Amino acid sequence: MPSSLDTDPFVQIRLSDLLRLQTAANSNAAPPPVAATPSPAPPASGPEYLTTAEAAELLGVTVKGLEGMRTRGKGPPFIRVGGRVRYCVSDLLKPA
Repeated sequence: MPSSLDTDPFVQIRLSDLLRLQTAANSNAAPPPVAATPSPAPPASGPEYLTTAEAAELLGVTVKGLEGMRTRGKGPPFIRVGGRVRYCVSDLLKPA
């Protein structure tokens, strides 16, 4: 019977913490401390969608730059939800 040390633990991290860590890694600075409080499990149904500002931060571009790409028909795919633009996280993380 395998012990709990024989398996990889399941770790959850908030998107905001992941973005802070990514920014710190890109700037070669020490990563900021991550809160040790447990976060609620993400919903099991459907993909996660981000606003234009959140998507721009994840991609490392400005909001205006991402809006310009969308206007020209370039950039990552997006959807409109109630008249608001949203980007699927899985589409943003795909290699170009």
